[in-house]
Amino acid sequence: MAGRLRADADETWRAGFTVTKKLGGAVARNRIRRRLKEAVRAVGPDAARPGYDYVFIARRRAATRNYRALLDDVKRGLLSLPDGR
Repeated sequence: MAGRLRADADETWRAGFTVTKKLGGAVARNRIRRRLKEAVRAVGPDAARPGYDYVFIARRRAATRNYRALLDDVKRGLLSLPDGR
């Protein structure tokens, strides 16, 4: 995961997702992307910083990871990024 403060004055946070073909076919990649998107929707409002753009780089374990553990992983990742201001 990577995060960066935007130069504009917009205080909303945004998230993008990267799921490479190495992780499987289209069905597998879409499943991983859907799981990550839902996890970010769930924890993002509490953990994401206003005005930041985040890029989530998917790993193979995201397809089978327990959902609660995935939520914890996403939240921990969002909170651990340096401030960058």
